[in-house]
Amino acid sequence: MMRYPTLTPILLALAAPAMADITADDVWANTTAYYAATGGTLTADLTRDGSSVFVENTSLTYTFPYDFGRIVVGLPPMTMVEETDGTVTQKLPKTFKLGVSLQDMPDIGGDFALHSTITQEGFTATASGTPGDITYQRGANAFAAAVDVDMDGGFGDAFFLTFNFTGDAYSQKTRITEGELIMVTLESTTDAMRYTYQSDEGYGYRTEGRGVYEASVGRATMALPAGGSDITNLAPAFAAGLLIDAASTTAGSLDETSTYADNQLISSDSTKTGPGQTTMRLSADGISGFGDVQDVEVGFQMQDIFDLDVNVAMEQITARYGFPLMAAEGPQPMSFAMTLDDVTLNDGTWDLFDADRAIPRDPMRLELDLAGDLLLGVDLVNFIGLEDAFNGPDMPIGIEKLTLNALNLIMAGVTADGSGAFRFDNTDLETFDGFPRPEGSAEINVTGANALLDTLVDAGLVPQSEVGMGRMMLGMFTRPTGDDALSSKLEINPDGEVRVNGERVR
Repeated sequence: MMRYPTLTPILLALAAPAMADITADDVWANTTAYYAATGGTLTADLTRDGSSVFVENTSLTYTFPYDFGRIVVGLPPMTMVEETDGTVTQKLPKTFKLGVSLQDMPDIGGDFALHSTITQEGFTATASGTPGDITYQRGANAFAAAVDVDMDGGFGDAFFLTFNFTGDAYSQKTRITEGELIMVTLESTTDAMRYTYQSDEGYGYRTEGRGVYEASVGRATMALPAGGSDITNLAPAFAAGLLIDAASTTAGSLDETSTYADNQLISSDSTKTGPGQTTMRLSADGISGFGDVQDVEVGFQMQDIFDLDVNVAMEQITARYGFPLMAAEGPQPMSFAMTLDDVTLNDGTWDLFDADRAIPRDPMRLELDLAGDLLLGVDLVNFIGLEDAFNGPDMPIGIEKLTLNALNLIMAGVTADGSGAFRFDNTDLETFDGFPRPEGSAEINVTGANALLDTLVDAGLVPQSEVGMGRMMLGMFTRPTGDDALSSKLEINPDGEVRVNGERVR
């Protein structure tokens, strides 16, 4: 079976080790084994001169399935020096070039090439350990990179993109252990990095941008089947132990973009974030993760035809998720939760639909927490087999249980909260016309809805006739529980009988 990449290796710069005698040949074999596990083929011309090995004409190639083409990465020359203490020093030129090209890809209708020039101040790299178990320690006091991307899409005008990066100190420590699984552990710290970019999309349009990524810390653990994995069907790789577990924290970021047409500014946008953290785990048990970012602000301005000044700010965004990926005989747990805290809109955004300030502009909040059990009759990572599975007589994916742990909403003077739980009988597709029969209940409570409807009518934002229809629908499916307070309870029994607030509606 042909093997293909399972992850993008450029995301992981290799780093360094323990203490014992290793040679340059051990380092090269270890590095080659790692890239082979990612699906790549590493080739170079190696020349030995005493304790030094010169590595030249280095390329890393990833071949895609079905003759779709390949990615070829041209790597810089390197010198490996075997030190008397049993370690190996890796030396790179202070300034070197790195290139990426897409080859033999007729379906993209053109050519793609990336050219970069990288400069590092005070770069050091050392490898140590034992043959087959090597740690790489790398770092620099500062770095800069200039990246040019050329793409001819085959439609006339070409596309050009230029990036410029400058960064402060960074350090990386990576351990690679060979075996049936290539085990990789990574620790990294990176000081602030700044960038600018400019793209020429053709037809007189261009985009300019700039940004800053503040200091960050990352770690990752990976288990990769030796020799690579078939990206069209990752099920065997997961069964063999494929694992990716990563986490990172950052102090914040800023991105600003401006778009021009015939040298005239037509729009600009910006995204700013404060401290944040993310985690992600991918294995045979499924995919799960967590994210938390503070002080988020997104802005958009448009000149020329429209005069827009839109800004959305959030004090905090949190999210977590967990979903199965592999087929199993019984149900498997899933979950998703998200919270948007203290969401505010600037006056320019509110004024688009409420210039008279009739609607309360208080901070908004949304909380959603779902959990349940899924039925998987197909491996979701078997991408080739998915089409056949979904075209078969039986639905390969089902839900057995869904629980709404929490639903909380505060917006425009309205507050709402809800909870509930349902089970689904996937063997009964007749009671609800092809949908698995649910059984359970859910309840939602709302306050302030009628006051908001009155406000919309008084401000002329909604016709009285439409609000009347809305009130009638509220009356049908809710019951009053207090001053402008409504409640609605949905119940479905084992016979498929549906009741809303005790009244049978089905």
